[in-house]
Amino acid sequence: MVKKRGVGRKQKVYFLFPYGEEAYRQKYGKYPDRARIEQIHCRYTHSEMLAGVTSRVGRPPVIRGRFDLVFGAGDDEYAVEVETGSNNNEQIYINIEKSVEAYGAAYFIVPDRRMYHALLQLCAKHHYNNKRDFRLNIALFDSFIETGAWDSYEYA
Repeated sequence: MVKKRGVGRKQKVYFLFPYGEEAYRQKYGKYPDRARIEQIHCRYTHSEMLAGVTSRVGRPPVIRGRFDLVFGAGDDEYAVEVETGSNNNEQIYINIEKSVEAYGAAYFIVPDRRMYHALLQLCAKHHYNNKRDFRLNIALFDSFIETGAWDSYEYA
């Protein structure tokens, strides 16, 4: 169960255990994250999305090699990862893990709803595997450029 901040109820997020992933592969012939990657067509390059997020936040990022963008300083610091859909689930999971370890929260910008839901599932898997509570702030790129607002989910 994942609680979304603001209006709404707790939502159930499902993910496959390794046995389920193998059953899916045997039935459909494709691994789930590869099928997802082939269906995402991002209109923007990674660089364009980074520039758009930076201009929307309104301040230059702190240079850090480990994350796509890092804003703020001290206790107000947070890292933003931009996912265009070219990464597989394993790499996205690593991005979630390093964000949660460093900041206790994960911030992601994604191009479409398919990637949005994939991230919700991978965060649920991370929470289940590591038994660690954290917050996910996620936004669709186009809506973030318009409003600057994040959707916030509590994995507790």
